[in-house]
Amino acid sequence: MSVSADVAARSLAGQVVAVTGGSRGIGRAIAIDLARQGAFVGINFRQNETEAMAALTQVRAAGGDGKLFQADVSRPEQIEAWFKDLYKETGHIDVLINNAGITRDAPLLTMTAKDWHAVLDTNLNSAFYCSKAIVRRMCSAKRGLIVMIGSGSAFSPRVSQVNYSTSKSALIGFTRSLARELAPHGVRVNTVAPGFTATEMSASLSQSVVTESLAKIPLNRWGQPEEIAAFVSYLASPDAYYLTGQTLVVDGGRYAFEQQY
Repeated sequence: MSVSADVAARSLAGQVVAVTGGSRGIGRAIAIDLARQGAFVGINFRQNETEAMAALTQVRAAGGDGKLFQADVSRPEQIEAWFKDLYKETGHIDVLINNAGITRDAPLLTMTAKDWHAVLDTNLNSAFYCSKAIVRRMCSAKRGLIVMIGSGSAFSPRVSQVNYSTSKSALIGFTRSLARELAPHGVRVNTVAPGFTATEMSASLSQSVVTESLAKIPLNRWGQPEEIAAFVSYLASPDAYYLTGQTLVVDGGRYAFEQQY
Protein backbone atom coordinates (compact mmCIF):
# COMPACT_ATOMS: atom_id res chain seq x y z
CA MET A 1 0.00 0.00 0.00
CA SER A 2 1.70 3.18 -1.20
CA VAL A 3 0.99 6.67 0.12
CA SER A 4 1.52 9.73 -2.08
CA ALA A 5 3.43 12.79 -0.86
CA ASP A 6 0.34 14.96 -0.45
CA VAL A 7 -1.42 12.28 1.59
CA ALA A 8 1.65 11.76 3.76
CA ALA A 9 1.27 15.33 5.04
CA ARG A 10 -2.14 14.54 6.53
CA SER A 11 -2.81 13.49 10.12
CA LEU A 12 -3.97 9.91 9.40
CA ALA A 13 -1.49 9.09 6.65
CA GLY A 14 -0.42 5.44 6.90
CA GLN A 15 -3.26 4.50 9.25
CA VAL A 16 -5.84 1.84 8.45
CA VAL A 17 -9.47 2.27 9.44
CA ALA A 18 -12.25 -0.33 9.43
CA VAL A 19 -15.80 1.06 9.16
CA THR A 20 -18.80 -1.21 9.62
CA GLY A 21 -21.82 -0.18 7.58
CA GLY A 22 -19.58 2.17 5.63
CA SER A 23 -21.42 2.20 2.32
CA ARG A 24 -24.03 4.83 3.13
CA GLY A 25 -25.27 7.45 5.57
CA ILE A 26 -23.07 8.37 8.51
CA GLY A 27 -20.74 5.43 7.83
CA ARG A 28 -20.00 6.62 4.31
CA ALA A 29 -19.42 10.19 5.51
CA ILE A 30 -16.98 8.87 8.12
CA ALA A 31 -15.11 6.78 5.54
CA ILE A 32 -14.78 9.77 3.20
CA ASP A 33 -13.63 12.18 5.93
CA LEU A 34 -11.04 9.77 7.29
CA ALA A 35 -9.80 9.14 3.76
CA ARG A 36 -9.45 12.90 3.36
CA GLN A 37 -7.07 12.78 6.33
CA GLY A 38 -4.98 10.18 4.49
CA ALA A 39 -6.31 6.91 5.96
CA PHE A 40 -6.74 3.64 4.09
CA VAL A 41 -10.36 2.68 4.72
CA GLY A 42 -11.78 -0.83 4.86
CA ILE A 43 -15.44 -0.31 4.00
CA ASN A 44 -17.80 -2.98 5.22
CA PHE A 45 -21.19 -3.47 3.59
CA ARG A 46 -23.81 -6.18 3.91
CA GLN A 47 -25.81 -6.24 0.65
CA ASN A 48 -25.79 -3.28 -1.71
CA GLU A 49 -22.58 -3.53 -3.75
CA THR A 50 -23.59 -0.59 -5.95
CA GLU A 51 -23.76 1.71 -2.93
CA ALA A 52 -20.49 0.30 -1.64
CA MET A 53 -18.71 0.94 -4.95
CA ALA A 54 -20.01 4.52 -4.93
CA ALA A 55 -18.64 4.99 -1.41
CA LEU A 56 -15.23 3.63 -2.44
CA THR A 57 -15.18 5.98 -5.42
CA GLN A 58 -15.85 8.91 -3.08
CA VAL A 59 -13.13 7.74 -0.70
CA ARG A 60 -10.63 7.78 -3.55
CA ALA A 61 -11.89 11.12 -4.79
CA ALA A 62 -11.21 12.49 -1.31
CA GLY A 63 -7.55 11.63 -1.77
CA GLY A 64 -7.37 8.39 0.22
CA ASP A 65 -7.75 4.76 -0.71
CA GLY A 66 -9.63 1.74 0.53
CA LYS A 67 -11.14 -1.63 -0.12
CA LEU A 68 -14.64 -3.09 0.07
CA PHE A 69 -15.51 -6.04 2.29
CA GLN A 70 -18.92 -7.69 2.20
CA ALA A 71 -19.87 -9.15 5.57
CA ASP A 72 -22.83 -9.42 7.91
CA VAL A 73 -21.37 -7.98 11.11
CA SER A 74 -23.93 -9.82 13.23
CA ARG A 75 -22.05 -13.00 12.22
CA PRO A 76 -18.70 -13.31 14.05
CA GLU A 77 -17.24 -15.74 11.51
CA GLN A 78 -17.80 -13.19 8.74
CA ILE A 79 -16.11 -10.49 10.82
CA GLU A 80 -13.10 -12.75 11.34
CA ALA A 81 -12.87 -13.31 7.58
CA TRP A 82 -13.13 -9.57 6.90
CA PHE A 83 -10.39 -8.62 9.35
CA LYS A 84 -8.15 -11.43 8.14
CA ASP A 85 -8.49 -10.05 4.63
CA LEU A 86 -7.86 -6.47 5.75
CA TYR A 87 -4.80 -7.45 7.81
CA LYS A 88 -3.45 -9.36 4.81
CA GLU A 89 -3.98 -6.29 2.63
CA THR A 90 -2.53 -3.69 5.02
CA GLY A 91 -0.67 -5.42 7.86
CA HIS A 92 -2.45 -3.48 10.61
CA ILE A 93 -5.73 -1.84 11.65
CA ASP A 94 -5.42 1.33 13.71
CA VAL A 95 -9.03 2.50 14.03
CA LEU A 96 -12.31 0.59 14.25
CA ILE A 97 -15.60 2.41 13.70
CA ASN A 98 -18.56 0.36 14.94
CA ASN A 99 -21.18 2.16 12.88
CA ALA A 100 -23.52 -0.53 11.52
CA GLY A 101 -27.09 -0.06 12.70
CA ILE A 102 -30.68 -0.83 11.80
CA THR A 103 -34.15 -0.05 13.13
CA ARG A 104 -37.18 -2.32 13.48
CA ASP A 105 -39.61 0.01 15.24
CA ALA A 106 -42.79 -1.27 16.87
CA PRO A 107 -44.59 -0.95 20.22
CA LEU A 108 -43.39 -3.53 22.71
CA LEU A 109 -46.75 -5.29 22.66
CA THR A 110 -46.41 -6.02 18.94
CA MET A 111 -42.64 -6.21 18.61
CA THR A 112 -41.50 -9.67 17.56
CA ALA A 113 -38.58 -11.50 19.08
CA LYS A 114 -37.08 -11.60 15.59
CA ASP A 115 -37.07 -7.79 15.35
CA TRP A 116 -35.69 -7.45 18.88
CA HIS A 117 -32.79 -9.78 18.14
CA ALA A 118 -32.12 -8.30 14.68
CA VAL A 119 -31.56 -4.84 16.14
CA LEU A 120 -29.50 -6.04 19.12
CA ASP A 121 -27.40 -8.32 16.90
CA THR A 122 -26.58 -5.57 14.40
CA ASN A 123 -26.32 -2.53 16.65
CA LEU A 124 -24.78 -3.99 19.81
CA ASN A 125 -23.48 -7.52 19.35
CA SER A 126 -21.56 -6.55 16.21
CA ALA A 127 -19.61 -4.01 18.28
CA PHE A 128 -18.64 -6.81 20.67
CA TYR A 129 -17.65 -9.16 17.84
CA CYS A 130 -15.64 -6.55 15.96
CA SER A 131 -13.91 -5.17 19.05
CA LYS A 132 -13.00 -8.64 20.29
CA ALA A 133 -11.61 -9.59 16.88
CA ILE A 134 -9.33 -6.58 16.73
CA VAL A 135 -8.35 -5.67 20.26
CA ARG A 136 -5.53 -8.19 20.85
CA ARG A 137 -3.48 -6.74 18.00
CA MET A 138 -4.19 -3.18 19.12
CA CYS A 139 -3.02 -4.00 22.64
CA SER A 140 0.14 -5.60 21.27
CA ALA A 141 0.82 -2.47 19.22
CA LYS A 142 0.14 -0.30 22.31
CA ARG A 143 -2.11 1.99 20.31
CA GLY A 144 -5.50 2.06 18.63
CA LEU A 145 -8.94 3.61 18.68
CA ILE A 146 -12.42 2.11 18.77
CA VAL A 147 -15.37 4.40 18.13
CA MET A 148 -19.00 3.39 18.64
CA ILE A 149 -21.64 5.29 16.69
CA GLY A 150 -24.39 5.56 19.24
CA SER A 151 -27.55 7.64 19.10
CA GLY A 152 -29.41 10.40 20.86
CA SER A 153 -32.08 7.74 21.34
CA ALA A 154 -29.95 6.42 24.19
CA PHE A 155 -30.87 9.61 26.09
CA SER A 156 -34.09 10.83 24.43
CA PRO A 157 -35.80 7.73 23.04
CA ARG A 158 -38.71 7.88 20.66
CA VAL A 159 -41.83 5.78 21.17
CA SER A 160 -41.75 2.25 19.70
CA GLN A 161 -37.97 1.98 19.82
CA VAL A 162 -37.27 -0.16 22.88
CA ASN A 163 -34.98 -2.41 20.82
CA TYR A 164 -33.08 0.47 19.18
CA SER A 165 -32.81 2.59 22.35
CA THR A 166 -31.65 -0.43 24.34
CA SER A 167 -28.93 -1.23 21.81
CA LYS A 168 -27.63 2.34 21.75
CA SER A 169 -27.79 2.76 25.53
CA ALA A 170 -25.81 -0.46 25.97
CA LEU A 171 -23.08 0.84 23.65
CA ILE A 172 -22.37 3.61 26.13
CA GLY A 173 -21.81 1.14 28.96
CA PHE A 174 -19.73 -1.02 26.64
CA THR A 175 -17.61 2.01 25.76
CA ARG A 176 -16.95 3.04 29.36
CA SER A 177 -16.10 -0.45 30.53
CA LEU A 178 -13.91 -1.33 27.55
CA ALA A 179 -12.10 2.02 27.73
CA ARG A 180 -11.09 1.34 31.31
CA GLU A 181 -9.95 -2.17 30.40
CA LEU A 182 -7.84 -1.09 27.42
CA ALA A 183 -6.39 2.22 28.65
CA PRO A 184 -3.29 0.59 30.19
CA HIS A 185 -2.52 -0.80 26.73
CA GLY A 186 -2.75 2.55 24.95
CA VAL A 187 -6.07 1.79 23.25
CA ARG A 188 -8.84 4.38 23.44
CA VAL A 189 -12.61 3.77 23.22
CA ASN A 190 -15.23 6.48 22.72
CA THR A 191 -18.79 6.91 21.46
CA VAL A 192 -20.23 9.56 19.17
CA ALA A 193 -24.00 9.80 19.68
CA PRO A 194 -25.75 11.68 16.85
CA GLY A 195 -29.18 13.16 17.19
CA PHE A 196 -31.56 13.40 14.24
CA THR A 197 -29.36 13.22 11.15
CA ALA A 198 -30.35 13.45 7.49
CA THR A 199 -29.59 9.93 6.24
CA GLU A 200 -31.29 7.19 4.27
CA MET A 201 -32.38 5.58 7.55
CA SER A 202 -34.20 8.70 8.71
CA ALA A 203 -35.72 9.55 5.32
CA SER A 204 -38.71 7.30 5.97
CA LEU A 205 -39.84 9.22 9.05
CA SER A 206 -43.15 11.03 8.74
CA GLN A 207 -43.40 14.79 8.45
CA SER A 208 -45.07 14.92 11.86
CA VAL A 209 -42.01 13.27 13.44
CA VAL A 210 -39.72 15.71 11.64
CA THR A 211 -41.76 18.70 12.81
CA GLU A 212 -41.90 17.41 16.39
CA SER A 213 -38.15 16.78 16.43
CA LEU A 214 -37.29 20.28 15.22
CA ALA A 215 -39.32 21.78 18.05
CA LYS A 216 -36.98 20.04 20.52
CA ILE A 217 -33.67 20.95 18.84
CA PRO A 218 -32.35 24.37 19.92
CA LEU A 219 -30.39 24.78 16.66
CA ASN A 220 -33.68 24.10 14.82
CA ARG A 221 -32.31 21.72 12.22
CA TRP A 222 -31.15 18.16 11.75
CA GLY A 223 -27.48 17.32 11.57
CA GLN A 224 -25.67 16.31 8.40
CA PRO A 225 -23.64 13.08 8.15
CA GLU A 226 -20.52 15.13 7.43
CA GLU A 227 -20.92 16.94 10.75
CA ILE A 228 -20.97 13.63 12.62
CA ALA A 229 -17.97 12.42 10.63
CA ALA A 230 -16.00 15.49 11.70
CA PHE A 231 -16.24 14.43 15.34
CA VAL A 232 -15.04 10.93 14.49
CA SER A 233 -12.08 12.40 12.62
CA TYR A 234 -11.30 14.50 15.66
CA LEU A 235 -11.26 11.40 17.88
CA ALA A 236 -8.83 9.76 15.44
CA SER A 237 -6.55 12.79 15.41
CA PRO A 238 -3.57 13.40 17.71
CA ASP A 239 -5.58 16.21 19.36
CA ALA A 240 -7.81 13.60 21.02
CA TYR A 241 -5.16 11.20 22.29
CA TYR A 242 -6.03 12.04 25.93
CA LEU A 243 -9.74 11.32 25.46
CA THR A 244 -11.20 7.92 26.28
CA GLY A 245 -14.32 6.42 27.82
CA GLN A 246 -16.43 9.39 26.68
CA THR A 247 -19.70 9.83 24.80
CA LEU A 248 -19.92 12.92 22.60
CA VAL A 249 -23.57 13.82 22.02
CA VAL A 250 -23.92 15.64 18.69
CA ASP A 251 -27.59 16.58 18.49
CA GLY A 252 -27.97 20.33 18.04
CA GLY A 253 -28.50 20.79 21.77
CA ARG A 254 -31.54 18.55 22.17
CA TYR A 255 -30.24 16.48 25.08
CA ALA A 256 -28.91 19.49 26.96
CA PHE A 257 -32.18 21.34 26.38
CA GLU A 258 -34.34 18.44 27.59
CA GLN A 259 -32.38 18.12 30.84
CA GLN A 260 -33.69 21.53 31.89
CA TYR A 261 -37.20 20.13 32.34
